[in-house]
Amino acid sequence: MIDLLLIQRVVYCTMKFLITLLLCLHFCAVIRQDIPYRDESTYKLSLKMEFKFESAPNINKVDMVNKPNYNGASQMYLNASLKLLSLLDEDYKIRVVNNIGSVLVSKKLKSPDIFLVKLGFANHMKSQTSPNTFTIQFINKEKEITSQIILEIKENGDFMVNGKRFGKV
Repeated sequence: MIDLLLIQRVVYCTMKFLITLLLCLHFCAVIRQDIPYRDESTYKLSLKMEFKFESAPNINKVDMVNKPNYNGASQMYLNASLKLLSLLDEDYKIRVVNNIGSVLVSKKLKSPDIFLVKLGFANHMKSQTSPNTFTIQFINKEKEITSQIILEIKENGDFMVNGKRFGKV
């Protein structure tokens, strides 16, 4: 008798859990919407390359995960210049986030402006030892992302903008 009550209770709790899980998945599917790419007519993107000396790694610190890639020579450093040609009515803020979650730029938009995004050393991005994907997000007053521009440096050196090849690094 006790075993039958225990089995009924386990079945009831399992069913309750599965129904809750299905409702959560449905809710997440309804809420999650793909964020559209920013219309290319509203901005102009240019890639700026300069040669910089990489700073030497700290000799007093041992990092077993990230292997230093320092050789003392000047290396190509990439900056992306984003010129906003026009703002949409819902544009309130711009934020640039890299693929490890660090926020590089976060500013309120008042008028079309130029933003400089420091991407990093080209060889580090190609080898993926430093962030190689950057998402420029346009946010409205309700803190919702309305559109985005995705910059990515592939291992072969292709510089991609919203999945399209923009050039080679």
